[in-house]
Amino acid sequence: MTPKEKAEKLLDFYYYNENLITHFKRIQSKKVASSAVDQIMNALDKNCGGWDFNYWEEVKQEIEKL
Repeated sequence: MTPKEKAEKLLDFYYYNENLITHFKRIQSKKVASSAVDQIMNALDKNCGGWDFNYWEEVKQEIEKL
């Protein structure tokens, strides 16, 4: 799955599964999805994570673009 596809999937998951106020759903969904990626990245060792860390950095960038 590409970073963009993963970003869209994460955003859609939180958008459609969280009980958020309609006007703020997209903004809040982006924040929650981005936070989830931050937690994943924090769990990875930046030096040993290699491809995994770079992949999640790209996912986060794609979330910000949505």
